[in-house]
Amino acid sequence: MIRSLCLVVLAASAAGCATSSDLIPIDYEFLDYPEESRFELVYRNVTDQIVCLAPEAWPDSAGRIAGAPQIIVLVIGNTGFPVTAEPGFWGHCDPVDACLIHVAPREVLSVSIPYSSFTIPKELQDKPKELDFEAVGMSCPRNGGE
Repeated sequence: MIRSLCLVVLAASAAGCATSSDLIPIDYEFLDYPEESRFELVYRNVTDQIVCLAPEAWPDSAGRIAGAPQIIVLVIGNTGFPVTAEPGFWGHCDPVDACLIHVAPREVLSVSIPYSSFTIPKELQDKPKELDFEAVGMSCPRNGGE
């Protein structure tokens, strides 16, 4: 529950003026590819509006996510493996909405995250996995464009 609340606060703050009514739950697909030592997250925007995802709410094209160790955990059996943070990765966005990912209506967004982003022992890489990650989007700022 704390993870969800923090994510909502972080995502809302990224847009500057987002309110709780602007927040959009993000249902994503988790696809595991153990033979490639990676998994993929796939989000389909089924709304009729552009959805914005903050850096705290969705991985970038390199599979990195702001605030990662607190936000995204790969679970194998009863053990959680938080994603490792990259030192110095998170900088400043100016303007704030410059870091938002804009997802058009009916657009599909996917990102591949390598197992190396986690400290998973080799012997567990072929085991079933779940992702402890609650994503939330928001209505894009009016001046955010695409």
